[in-house]
Amino acid sequence: VSGRLADRRDARLVNGTSLVLVVVAFVLMGLAGHSLLALAGGVVLMDAGAQASHISNQTRIFGLNASLRNRVNSVYMVNFFVGGACGSAMGSWAWAHHGWTGVCWCGGAFGVAGMLPLLMPDSRRNDENRASTQ
Repeated sequence: VSGRLADRRDARLVNGTSLVLVVVAFVLMGLAGHSLLALAGGVVLMDAGAQASHISNQTRIFGLNASLRNRVNSVYMVNFFVGGACGSAMGSWAWAHHGWTGVCWCGGAFGVAGMLPLLMPDSRRNDENRASTQ
């Protein structure tokens, strides 16, 4: 679904929406208390958001020129796995020092951090806008 939406719409919008789902998931899990249903809902939202974000990133990469996409995908995947390892380490640290609340804050913060690059202007759009006004 996210791949089709990223193809039809703006992949950045799909990615941003996906990361909002991740943040909402961690808020829900942080507020879940002893509710297994709320925790399960948070896990489903977190997984859906993370997978949709990954797919929208892949959609953008595979929309590039064929001579670039292999190199860019390699860099992306290395960073994807390094980020996962760092997130696991930070989650473990948060659990050891702040318990479940710390894990939820940490996960939510990583979701917000993932949105920051989406706030930067898209250079391709700026180039297209300049070309269309000339």
